[in-house]
Amino acid sequence: MLFDTAPIVVAGPGSFPDEMMQLVRAQNVITSGGPYPTIGLEHLLALDPDVLIDGATPAMAGPSPLESKRDAPGWKSLRAFAQGAVRPIGSTVLRPGPRVGDGLRELARAVHGDAIKIK
Repeated sequence: MLFDTAPIVVAGPGSFPDEMMQLVRAQNVITSGGPYPTIGLEHLLALDPDVLIDGATPAMAGPSPLESKRDAPGWKSLRAFAQGAVRPIGSTVLRPGPRVGDGLRELARAVHGDAIKIK
């Protein structure tokens, strides 16, 4: 789960988004660095995740910072871009509170797509 691209800020172990990923049986490829570490593009390319959860919220109308990287050098070689597996999420996934169930459903669909049945 990525929150920004300059620098690249991701959900790390011990963060609320990491806990949400665990609950929907998604494997977080970020395993160290604290709750919200910054990583280099080379590190992201080495991880080459199957799915990129786009938690970046654009400051203004238009594409998210992550989506704007689709054709950028390095970024465009990521498996998630090549396979169309960059999935935006809403704020319910990122906020603990009474709508956490809605956030879990949204995240499960983003990660697993139609393969998961949610009531």
